[in-house]
Amino acid sequence: MPQGSPYNAVSLVEILSHKTESVFTVTELAAPPAPEQSQDFDSIVLVGNPNVGKSVIFGYLTGNYVAVSNYPGTTVEIARGPLAKSDRFCSVIDTPGSNSMVPHSEDEAVTRDILLAEESKVVVQIADAKNLDRALFITSQLADMGLRQILVLNLWDEVLDRGIEIDTDALAAHLGIPVVKTIATHRWGLSHIHDALAHAAVARLKVEFPEVIEEAVQAIRAMFPDYLPVSRRAIALMLLSGDESIERRFNLTPETPNGRRSWWKSGNPYSAFTTNRRLVFAQIRAHAVAHIVREVTRNNGRRTTPTLWDRVGQLAMHPAWGVPVLLFVLYAMYFVVGIWGAGDAVGLIENHLFGSPEGPPESYDVTFTVPFREEPVALFTLPFDGINYHLSQGYLALRGEKDFLWEFLFGSAGMISVGLTYALAIVFPVVGFFFLAFGFLEDTGYLPRLAVMLDRIFKTIGMNGKAVLPMVLGLGCDTMATLTTRILDTKKERIIATLLLALAVPCSAQLGVVLGILSSTLPLSGYFLYILIIFSQLVLVGYVSKMIIPGQASDFVLEIPPFRRPKFSNILAKTGFRVQWFLKEAVPYFLVGTFILFVLQYFEILGLLEQATRPVITGVLGLPGDLTKVFIMGFLRRDYGAAGLYDLAMQSDSTLSPVNILVSLVVITLFGPCIANYFIMIKERGAKVASLMVAFILPYAILVGGVLRWTLETVGFGR
Repeated sequence: MPQGSPYNAVSLVEILSHKTESVFTVTELAAPPAPEQSQDFDSIVLVGNPNVGKSVIFGYLTGNYVAVSNYPGTTVEIARGPLAKSDRFCSVIDTPGSNSMVPHSEDEAVTRDILLAEESKVVVQIADAKNLDRALFITSQLADMGLRQILVLNLWDEVLDRGIEIDTDALAAHLGIPVVKTIATHRWGLSHIHDALAHAAVARLKVEFPEVIEEAVQAIRAMFPDYLPVSRRAIALMLLSGDESIERRFNLTPETPNGRRSWWKSGNPYSAFTTNRRLVFAQIRAHAVAHIVREVTRNNGRRTTPTLWDRVGQLAMHPAWGVPVLLFVLYAMYFVVGIWGAGDAVGLIENHLFGSPEGPPESYDVTFTVPFREEPVALFTLPFDGINYHLSQGYLALRGEKDFLWEFLFGSAGMISVGLTYALAIVFPVVGFFFLAFGFLEDTGYLPRLAVMLDRIFKTIGMNGKAVLPMVLGLGCDTMATLTTRILDTKKERIIATLLLALAVPCSAQLGVVLGILSSTLPLSGYFLYILIIFSQLVLVGYVSKMIIPGQASDFVLEIPPFRRPKFSNILAKTGFRVQWFLKEAVPYFLVGTFILFVLQYFEILGLLEQATRPVITGVLGLPGDLTKVFIMGFLRRDYGAAGLYDLAMQSDSTLSPVNILVSLVVITLFGPCIANYFIMIKERGAKVASLMVAFILPYAILVGGVLRWTLETVGFGR
């Protein structure tokens, strides 16, 4: 606060030193409203902090009948579905995780806007029961807004494990709203949510601010229009805490007739708060709700001994032991995705179910790889010649010859033999296994621990540990991950993250195919060498970007959830949603890419492109000319190029050497963003910045590939 300001005499310490009774007001609990009086709502809005189980409860309330779409004017996805087990229609909305109704990010702004926009609603606030103070912080803001709600204390098992006792009856009496205890992953207590909805009410909780702020609230309230979707006090507090988006939403900027210029510029005492007013408001509110937490909770001293999962969670963040845990995770991903997914599953679907248009498979045996066993186990025999073979033979029986339409459907660039086969027989099973493994890591709580462990590394490249989240999401889809770079606090961090995603983070489909090639053609050392090369380029380019791009990285603040035993049904449900997304997103691109490839090949344009780029492919990289087509198609979609490389590498008469394979994998990973990601880069960073990134990435990938080829040939790799 500026020295000599009128408010200087009342410091934040003095504000927080007020007696609790004067800062915090609770009235007596009224009788629960009668069901027929409180069921007049058309929507249920789920609100809560991140990682509290909203999605699981949403799935229970809707029966997983969900529609996902972007919130208007944003790229934030919102899940919406009808309330199940109800005799009337009611929409359930799952909002993004939020720590405050005064937004610090686009996700939080969307949550706040949904609460402002939805008519006739009830809020179901999902809380992490062991972090009750964080939950009541939001409860107090919902109370200010005048919204009816119930409070769901989820993760109740973790409360018991920590020896914490919460008097939920006393909490309900303090707040005047229903309080429900649940363990969502085990569906314990969820049925009580339906009963509690009938008694939803506005929480009887009011945080009283110092007199100077309360006077400011009263002054600003008079400037509002007649109708507001929430209480005028809540909007006034949002304005005073520095929420500029609320000004624009209700046309309350100082330049408008409804603005607050006359009060804001009139030398009022509160004008001294120009730098940290969000912090001031947040600390006053947090200090106030802490009073309830102290009254309704206590530690019974019967904390259970740390479980194996607790110990593993601690090791995962340890600066030394975290490295072996990470290596184990990488090896497990290699085995699950590379061996089971790209090996056994692809072998079954590609060779036995789809097959080749030219003839039956060489063997009908279906195999399964067992860890620490050299030879795979033969499970059963599947005497089926393949969909492609039977369709091709049926077509030839009708038409009698391989004409133009046969080439279009079953040729070397056929829509069925290549487009559908690549998408469903090569990439789909690999992506499915990747999503399973990723869902396991996500459910255990390992990813935030990875962020903590890698914070120091990310600081060397101009970001902090929070950047690991978009990077990990990039392993699912770089396009989606580029959008999530908005969680980073500075422009410099967002530019660096966007560049590194486009350069060195393969998407799930591409990564899965890469792992499949590595596991099938190179020893385990090749797998770790590939990771080392890609990671080194990420660090090198990031470090140089840190030196060149102006600005500073932000501070690293991230909540670490408990390390939990995952529930397999949750992993399967999330995998199902993600696979469904993949089928909608990727398969059309594969078909479009195959069509373009067919046109280029049919009109002999592909040959001209191959001749133009062959000096780089064969000269600088030392690769066979057949791979030119793979890199060209990689421009359309990165996983399409990887799938083409997989097809060439896995042929029985393949001429690719270990050096060729490793160089190809590195270059195709670093080769640049797909078209969809490039357009998102333009949207997020602008056409100039996005084009400069691509102009750097393409020659840089060739340079790295050329240096790698020379190094591997010098040391005799693969001999």
